[in-house]
Amino acid sequence: MNTICFIGAGKMASAIAGGLFKTKADFRIQAYDPVKSAAENFVSICRGTMKPSVEEAVSDADVVLIAVKPQYLKEAVAPVSGKLSGKLVLSIVVGVTIESLNAMLGTGR
Repeated sequence: MNTICFIGAGKMASAIAGGLFKTKADFRIQAYDPVKSAAENFVSICRGTMKPSVEEAVSDADVVLIAVKPQYLKEAVAPVSGKLSGKLVLSIVVGVTIESLNAMLGTGR
């Protein structure tokens, strides 16, 4: 079973995860968000699992979707920089180039 991890569990992440949950496809949804209300809302929408740290959230993920506000991006991904080898990384962060993401994450995928 594949695992999709969301870094950030706000409104956009919840909408995407909720849509994925409704497909009833065979995968797990998990996330990390330091904001308790966002985390609780995310779990209620998609029945996903909230992890206590971003490192734990991405550790067994096959796909990582970054869904944070641009001003929080560097802080949000710093703990996992260089630790996403072999994972597909997607981003819905506005105004950030692929080159910038690759530099921050240490991955080209």
